[in-house]
Amino acid sequence: MQKKPALFQKFAAVFADGSRFMQIVGAVLTLAVLNISCLVCMLAIVTGGGAMTALYTLLPEVKGLSFDHAFIQFFRLVRARWKQTLLPWLAALAVGGVLVSAWRVALLLELTNQFLLMLPLMLATAIALLCLLWLFPVLSVQEDAHWISAVRQAFLLGLRELPRSLVLLMLDAGIFLLALWCSASLTRIGLWLFFGLTPLCYLKVQLLYAILHPAESK
Repeated sequence: MQKKPALFQKFAAVFADGSRFMQIVGAVLTLAVLNISCLVCMLAIVTGGGAMTALYTLLPEVKGLSFDHAFIQFFRLVRARWKQTLLPWLAALAVGGVLVSAWRVALLLELTNQFLLMLPLMLATAIALLCLLWLFPVLSVQEDAHWISAVRQAFLLGLRELPRSLVLLMLDAGIFLLALWCSASLTRIGLWLFFGLTPLCYLKVQLLYAILHPAESK
């Protein structure tokens, strides 16, 4: 009669390097490392675009990355891509700032009920959102692309894949709401520091993978 594994053996199997549990723990640690690395790089405005591009580059590989390798690879990618992504990142910040200011003025002047006056602003906001939702995921798979062509492709993809764009918008809204919720209490800052960006960005990557990697998804 075959003996059942001892309790110690079962316990050791759970914590073995190749076990499902340890793979999940490793993926969670990798997400935390990528989150901290991205936030650190975004403190310097010039490396913000490189940080987002590196994040979208590494997130599809998160299950196969160790957290120490993810840390090293992230900063290598930022160093390699920050110049390519600097102009689109600054342009994204500038456009976002202008649109937020324009909406604030419209609300203060109570113009939101005047459709014809608001139509150009609504169209500009929609176009900007379509570009920004897809821009850095597109740059993550196009290492040599000029940023203007990447913006054009991001807009066309956003328009063609409109249902996915709406889901991306909801995920980004989730990140924004999480940031607001965490900022309301010092005890929640740790949550934002370790997992403010990467879990929802990982969902975005899974949603876009078949579009951005058509050859690999077949």
